[in-house]
Amino acid sequence: ANGDNPRHGLWVWDGTPDGFEFLKAFPTFDSDYSQIPRHFTELNGKLLFTMSDGVSGNEWWSSDGTVAGTVLMADINPGAAHASPAVPVKHGDRLYFFADDVAHGRQLWRTDGSASGTQRLTLMSGLSDPYLGPIVPVGDSVVFFARIGATQTLLFALDSSAPEGCVALSSQSFSTGGEAVSSGERAFFTYPTLHGIWTTDGTPDGTN
Repeated sequence: ANGDNPRHGLWVWDGTPDGFEFLKAFPTFDSDYSQIPRHFTELNGKLLFTMSDGVSGNEWWSSDGTVAGTVLMADINPGAAHASPAVPVKHGDRLYFFADDVAHGRQLWRTDGSASGTQRLTLMSGLSDPYLGPIVPVGDSVVFFARIGATQTLLFALDSSAPEGCVALSSQSFSTGGEAVSSGERAFFTYPTLHGIWTTDGTPDGTN
């Protein structure tokens, strides 16, 4: 994509033959994967997506379908450095994701689609990127998998009263490459090294 060629960029369409409108030119992709727009998600009436415009790093952008309303939503890692948001999951009117603000490393974040509503939720140490996720909705919160150190992947739930903002739900270490799904009040998951299906309601006692 190139800013000198507006055919390459973000467009909006109202469903009619002449209903195309150009919103935002993207920089030249070349081999820089961070510049490619990804993670398109509708949230609270706006379109969120991640990209680098060549000035800011790979961050969340927001569009309301207008030129003026297509803007950098949150500069989590200020300047040209990348926050590289990953594994986004929409739950209710919030979007949960992992991102790196440099000061705290890669952590779990949440946004309502505004800069002021974008906040870091965890302060975990020893996280091993890219072995993070999936993030799975449970009740009015989420559970998530994260690798601590070189080999141990644990299941966590958010807990604002805990020093790290979360607690491990089980001492069971999971392998990568598993599947997880939410049924509302519970999450179900399986991993290659496990026999059978595990489930959690977001509490240690309810994880088995």
